Amino acid sequence: NADVTSNAGAEIFTDQKLNALLASGEPVFVHMTAACCITCLVNERTALSTDAVREVFAGKRIAYLKGDWTNRNPEITRLLEKFGRSGVPLYVFYPGGSDSEPVVLPQILTPETVLSAVAQSTSNQTPPNQTTPNQSTPDQSTEENAHVASNLH
Repeated sequence: NADVTSNAGAEIFTDQKLNALLASGEPVFVHMTAACCITCLVNERTALSTDAVREVFAGKRIAYLKGDWTNRNPEITRLLEKFGRSGVPLYVFYPGGSDSEPVVLPQILTPETVLSAVAQSTSNQTPPNQTTPNQSTPDQSTEENAHVASNLH
């Protein structure tokens, strides 16, 4: 079903693609779904397809992989089993970096749930000598800080 396997910004899940992204240290959001999964479809429409979530994924350069388990793809079955699941939905956020652990999100999502998981998992990823967008350096003007803050919303 084309509606299940395609979503703006999402790539089709494969083990190979996930492993390559993880090996490169990129953050990855994995979304496992199926055509018969009503919860999956609701989560996609009410949380994952929102502008807020899409903007954060784009801004933080989070790869978005979506797997369709409608026909019981064995690669997806192995991933479900790895996280102790016997079916979909399954949402896993890999923050990126070699020492970060994947974060399993709840089966019922809100935009806030997704954004919170991403924020908490990526907040520790900034090297100590760098600033994050909401931190200012001593030479930044108030006007620049206001501009940065307005871009965060």
